[in-house]
Amino acid sequence: GASLIVLALLYAPAMQNPLRSRYASVVGILAHGLLGLVWLLQGGGLALLGVIEIVWMVVLYLVFFKFASAVIMSRP
Repeated sequence: GASLIVLALLYAPAMQNPLRSRYASVVGILAHGLLGLVWLLQGGGLALLGVIEIVWMVVLYLVFFKFASAVIMSRP
């Protein structure tokens, strides 16, 4: 439970301005993947939570990097 709170607090500034908080965005995305992998390897009831975390990591990755690419390409 505490790890989810830490992830949420880490990713909070990145939700407001992901390009200004690039480090928090990338670390948050990687942390979601690592936490999902740990829960997936634990098995049992945590395996489903691990799959959800990994899916959430992929969604965050796609959204952040598409947004970052669009902003970078819009600048001459």
